[in-house]
Amino acid sequence: MRHHVGNSALVLVGLGFAAVACAQPRQVRVHFEIDGKDRTGPQRIELFSSDGRRLAVQRIRGGSFAAPLIGLSEKVNVHLRFAGRTLVFTGVYGAKFEGAWTVGIDQAPFDEEDASALPAGAKPKEVWFIKFEPSTGDGTRMVVTGH
Repeated sequence: MRHHVGNSALVLVGLGFAAVACAQPRQVRVHFEIDGKDRTGPQRIELFSSDGRRLAVQRIRGGSFAAPLIGLSEKVNVHLRFAGRTLVFTGVYGAKFEGAWTVGIDQAPFDEEDASALPAGAKPKEVWFIKFEPSTGDGTRMVVTGH
C-alpha cells in the first residue's frame, strides 16, 4: 500500500514557514550621528509608557531592532543612552516604528532643520533628534533640546 505523504508534508512545511515569517516583528534600521558624522550607537533601546512603566528593552543588532508590538496610534517614550547622555523622546507613535531612524545629537551652531524646530528665543547647547525615514512617503523629524 502506497501513501502519498510527500506532497502533504511539503504543504505543511510551507505553511509552517509562512506562519513563522508572519509572527516575526518588523525591523527598524537605526544609525547614530553627532553633528552629521556617523558614530557607534548604543546596543539597546528602552520603551516606556506615558506613566513611566518600562514596556520593553529592545536589543540593537546589526544596525536594527525589533519594532514593539503596539498599535499604530499608541504612544511610547523612547530612551537611548548615547554619547554619555540619556536621550528621551516622549510620545513617539507606534506608526514611527518602521523603515529607518537616524538618531543624533546636534551641537550649536545647529543644522537648519533642527534650528527651525526650536521655540523662539531658545538657546540650548545641543539638540537631540530622531529622523524617521519610513519605507514609503516623506520622513518627519522629532527634535528635543538637550539638557
